[in-house]
Amino acid sequence: MPVVSFHNLGSVGIIKDIPSHLLPPEAWSAGQNIRFQDNKAVKFLGHEDVFDSPTVAPYWGLGCPTGSSFRWLYAGLNAVYTLDGTVHTDITRASGAYAASAVRLWNGGILNGIPVINNGEDVPQYWATIDAAQALQDLSNWPAGYQTMIIKPFSNFLVALNITKSGVQQPHLVLWSHSADPATIPTSWAVDTATVDAGEFELSDVEAGVIRSGLGLRDMFIIYKAQSTWGMQFVGGKFIMRFFPILTTSGILSDHCVSALPDGVRHFVMTADDIIVHDGQSAQSVMDERWKRFYNNNISNQNYKTSFTTLNYKEGEAWACFPSTNATWPDLALVWNWKTNVVGVRQLADI
Repeated sequence: MPVVSFHNLGSVGIIKDIPSHLLPPEAWSAGQNIRFQDNKAVKFLGHEDVFDSPTVAPYWGLGCPTGSSFRWLYAGLNAVYTLDGTVHTDITRASGAYAASAVRLWNGGILNGIPVINNGEDVPQYWATIDAAQALQDLSNWPAGYQTMIIKPFSNFLVALNITKSGVQQPHLVLWSHSADPATIPTSWAVDTATVDAGEFELSDVEAGVIRSGLGLRDMFIIYKAQSTWGMQFVGGKFIMRFFPILTTSGILSDHCVSALPDGVRHFVMTADDIIVHDGQSAQSVMDERWKRFYNNNISNQNYKTSFTTLNYKEGEAWACFPSTNATWPDLALVWNWKTNVVGVRQLADI
């Protein structure tokens, strides 16, 4: 019997939209829990604890570097803790517990070296000094009676999305702060004061659903609705910011379903029916038609809001994590390698 050699078995990956007998020899028609690297197909490694058990169940985390150290901030439903790698310390605000929910998760980022976080129910919080002895505080100068679903840094601004004013929800509204000086938080959110750069803008495409998320990209801030994607850019002058549609039929699946790729010019996004990358102008899918069917046929229609994206920088991978049909939390990940442009799938432990 002749021996047939196959080479470069990691160069193509899994191709689902071509019949098996038509695939090139180095391609795979199916596979699970394998990744493709260095022209090889290798198995995903297992799971192990990085730190000891957290004090409260973490629903969101943020890495917080300083000039001399690195701390993790992790948020539960009612309390927030910090970890230096060994010691867990409660940094919940002095006024008491938070009112976060598993449906409305925490979000935020770091502005001028200062972490700012938000849960959609309480006043946004900031960590004035990244130190275990410093408790979180209500964000200074935040408008009284306001709530926001999402808050993110953009240049020297904070951007709040999907606003509720004194109990009245304005889900298409974008609110931005006055520009903050270095190492400080914004001094004003007064949109009707001519001497500051704060402002607000309501996105007009109501039929595209409510605002779900946002993230900076180069000199733009990208705003994601359910079925559309907008750009926001600082222009100064009378209007301060300009707003423009980027994708008119594609948005985001849920709040945490976007990550900035390390090239600095693209976002990796889970949409309602696809997984894409875009550069603020045009978008492309990272999946063939059968992978799209796998994604749409396996994601939970009830619990899709717990989906999220994350990056594995070491392996050059972007992970789209989602709950399968009968799961509450993500138990599957479609894994796209941005170096080789191949896709695989792996099972996740209980997260």
